[in-house]
Amino acid sequence: MIRLFSKLDQPVVRDIQVDWPAGAKMESYPQRLPDLYRGEPLLIAVKSSDLQGTVSISGKTAARHWEQQIQLNGVQQHAGVATLWAREKITSLLDEKTMGRPEPQVRQAVLDVALPHQLITPYTSFIAVEQVISRPTEEALREQAVLNARPKGQGAQAYAYPQTATGAQLSLLWGVVLLLVAMIIRIGFPASIRTSKASAREGAA
Repeated sequence: MIRLFSKLDQPVVRDIQVDWPAGAKMESYPQRLPDLYRGEPLLIAVKSSDLQGTVSISGKTAARHWEQQIQLNGVQQHAGVATLWAREKITSLLDEKTMGRPEPQVRQAVLDVALPHQLITPYTSFIAVEQVISRPTEEALREQAVLNARPKGQGAQAYAYPQTATGAQLSLLWGVVLLLVAMIIRIGFPASIRTSKASAREGAA
C-alpha cells in the first residue's frame, strides 16, 4: 500500500497534451488524459479515416518540460482496436452523466456505440439466441408417454421401497383430541365441584 501511495504521489509526467496533425479529423479518448506513472503506458484510442503526419505528445516532469513526436505514416490496422476505442468512448459518455448531462441523452449515445460493437454496458447485455430450429413453427405438437427408465444393469424390483414418512399426521390428530378433552374437563369440572359443595351444605343443615 505504501508503494502504491508513493507511486500516485509522484507521477512521471503530468499535464499531458497531444497535438494531432493539422486538418486531421479524428475522435480520441480519453478526452482528458490522466497523469503518467512509472511503468505504465500512455494509451489513447483514436478513430480516424486518414491518420497521417506527426503527432506531438508533451507534458511536465519533475525537472523539465517533456515532449516526444511520433510518426503516424505507415500505421497498421489490428483487430480489437475498434472495440478498445468504443469502450473508451462509452466510459467517457458515462462520465458525462455524472457531470450533469441528461441520462436519456447519455443512454442513447451509449447504445449507438455499444450495439454496433457488441459491448456490455449499463444499458445493454448479451442474450443467448438458439440458431438451430428443433421444430418448425408450422408443425403440430405431439404427445407421447415416456416410460421411466431404470438405470443400466438394474432389474425389476421384487419388493416395495421402505415407507420413510414420519407419523406427523397421526401425532397431530392425537394432539387435537387431547386438547379437546382438556377443554371439556376444564369447562365441566368447576360445575361438578359447585354441585358437590352445595350438597354438602344441605346435608349439614
